[in-house]
Amino acid sequence: MLSIPVINHSRHPLPAYQTAHSAGLDLRADLPTGSVVLGPL
Repeated sequence: MLSIPVINHSRHPLPAYQTAHSAGLDLRADLPTGSVVLGPL
């Protein structure tokens, strides 16, 4: 197995399982300051 180091340049922790029986990871976004508007599809 190849081990690849991860360098986190954001102010947020890397994704991680938050509970023992988690099915997925909690993802965070490193967004610029200000508002982000998501329009309809």
